[in-house]
Amino acid sequence: MVLEQYEALLAVLAGAFGAVTALAYYLQVYKIWKNKNVEDLSLPFMLGVGISVTLWFLYGLSINSYPIIPV
Repeated sequence: MVLEQYEALLAVLAGAFGAVTALAYYLQVYKIWKNKNVEDLSLPFMLGVGISVTLWFLYGLSINSYPIIPV
């Protein structure tokens, strides 16, 4: 029972992190497009993407889902 709840929580968190990563990417592209300057890449964005990808990787490992691990 506890393991099923843990897996369900991981699935929800993985989906949330995926959505946040996608949103952050589009917001960053919009900012660059609006300002016409790639120097506007932000450190928080890069850190957020790095953390999200790391969490996605760990989620893939935790459920033994090898197709999503390389993402």
